[in-house]
Amino acid sequence: MGLYENWAKRAYTPDGRPNERHWKAYRSQEREAFRRILAERTERFEGTIAALAEKYGLSETAMIGFIDGVNEVIDPAQELSSIEDGGAEVSFALDFEKLYKRMVELKAEYLYTLPEWGNIFDGDTRARLFAEQKSSKTVARAEPRIGRNDPCPCGSGRKYKQCCGKAS
Repeated sequence: MGLYENWAKRAYTPDGRPNERHWKAYRSQEREAFRRILAERTERFEGTIAALAEKYGLSETAMIGFIDGVNEVIDPAQELSSIEDGGAEVSFALDFEKLYKRMVELKAEYLYTLPEWGNIFDGDTRARLFAEQKSSKTVARAEPRIGRNDPCPCGSGRKYKQCCGKAS
């Protein structure tokens, strides 16, 4: 069984629901790894899964989960399902802006509120990124429906039911 399959087996129940016990333990490890990454301003990751796991205080399986969690904001994205053991080499760059926005999108307050973000962005930049991410998910409201007895929007002055809304 590969490392990614092992990660998925631990992180999710057989019916696909998150394994809350696993996630509770993992979140504290993830927070500490991000603290170190942000404090050191680490943008480039290169090496074996085993070496990176040791550097950030994670198991090899948890390191795969970590990479899976940031896979949408790294360049190039990593093909994790083919990694069989900790000797596999990875190389990618982390985009801090995309990472911050992704954390906001996922409502990972325990990560996007880390004080170490101050090493990367000033308060104004964090506020701007937060606002950009929140507004990107805003759904526009549908236009209000025209009632049968409302004035027709064509401007004729007649009721909608007697103008454009008239059944033929």
